[in-house]
Amino acid sequence: MSKYNHHCAIGIDNGIDSIDFTAEHYSNTLPFNIVTASANSAQAYLAFDNVNSTEYNAPFTSGMTLDYEFQGYPQTVNHYIIRCGESPFTAPASWNFQYWDGGSWITLDTRTGITSTSYETKTFKITTPVSDISRYRLQVIAINGGTELGISELDLWVNPNGGPWSAGLHEQCENYRIRCWH
Repeated sequence: MSKYNHHCAIGIDNGIDSIDFTAEHYSNTLPFNIVTASANSAQAYLAFDNVNSTEYNAPFTSGMTLDYEFQGYPQTVNHYIIRCGESPFTAPASWNFQYWDGGSWITLDTRTGITSTSYETKTFKITTPVSDISRYRLQVIAINGGTELGISELDLWVNPNGGPWSAGLHEQCENYRIRCWH
């Protein structure tokens, strides 16, 4: 598994199912975060690019992973969103959402038997978020019948009360969303 650096931004959730990515909310001076995958890692950023018509695809094997690492600024992810790609057969059906504790991967959330339609978006809340984590990953156990994994978007939503992103930003906002582009 090789690592690829990508430009990243923190967007503010305005509570109306959209994100404001104006210049005041992100900076080119932020550290590059790292997106990796256990298969087709060079294309992993497509799951974080905020473009619904693109998707990360890779030949499916049970246990494959899609990872996100915050460089220098650990975060508290309180929920995540998975958007299915064009084919619902490539969407994750069962998975573990995990974090790295410095020695091993710890599961924060497990889902099984999830079905999706084309381009469907689903939100998953983390019941007990863990503060100040640098590395998260989606470990996919099963997909909905295809031979490839396909994820149009994997959004990580961050608790602004748990990290540096809240300083100087709109304090009334409840969540920030991570976005990457190549």
